[in-house]
Amino acid sequence: MTADGIGMRITVRVVASIYVVIGTPAISGAMKAAKIERIPQSEQPAWRGVVVLDNPTSMHFRPVGEVVLLDGNGSVLETLPFISLPVLPKREQRFIFPLKTDLSMGEYKLRVRVDIGTNEIQEGSVPFVNAHVVDSHEPVVQNNN
Repeated sequence: MTADGIGMRITVRVVASIYVVIGTPAISGAMKAAKIERIPQSEQPAWRGVVVLDNPTSMHFRPVGEVVLLDGNGSVLETLPFISLPVLPKREQRFIFPLKTDLSMGEYKLRVRVDIGTNEIQEGSVPFVNAHVVDSHEPVVQNNN
């Protein structure tokens, strides 16, 4: 390379996760909670679905399933898949689903269907009522868990 030439430097980094399993521990877990919550400090009212999965065992699992946002008549507004992240042993894992739908005044329902690896679908739903607006920035929200 000459003094006025161009050079290139490349750095590559590889990361791997290894989960060691001894024996054949059973997979066990449950959907602990589901709710719709307002995203704090957002300029416009923005909402997200939150699903909490509990893993009391010593075995990790990766959930597969979907979260569906329904309007008051039961029509599907949004469908969001679970991201395949591991739920680590002996912990509760929150899964966040950003919602694109404007949840203005009205009734909605968040329906969750998830398989934690036991070939059994766990299903639950939670109603959500955005009752009325006190001022232009703070809606009164009723979330029945």
